[in-house]
Amino acid sequence: MIKYQPIDCPKLKSSHSTLIDFQWHRKAVELKFTYPKDDQRILQVNFDRAEIVRILDEFPLSTEEDKRHTTGLIVDHLAYLVEESPFYLQQSTVWRDQSKDVRHFRFVTGAYCADVMSRSDPRFCVLDNLESSL
Repeated sequence: MIKYQPIDCPKLKSSHSTLIDFQWHRKAVELKFTYPKDDQRILQVNFDRAEIVRILDEFPLSTEEDKRHTTGLIVDHLAYLVEESPFYLQQSTVWRDQSKDVRHFRFVTGAYCADVMSRSDPRFCVLDNLESSL
């Protein structure tokens, strides 16, 4: 069973938000998400160390999981720590054995899903001006 554990993060209505920027420098990863409609703020999420990153449209995600076998999803919540996901289990057994301290984080919006396998926890920051932060 896939277990979603919501991560406490700045509130935004994720179904009306989207991923607008992704940067990966060495092992550090930065994701930026819009707030809904007229709100000019963006939510920036940083990881000091990421091992695997996947960004995909919502549709393929819906074909990957059987919703009857998931727990913990909350309507309009953005950030989760995920256990036993098909994406994590598809990684090689050797990699999983060597990477026991890596955890799977998922960020779900109305259009995209970003999966980050990381040894570090995400850091959240709300940026006030959308135009100056891209």
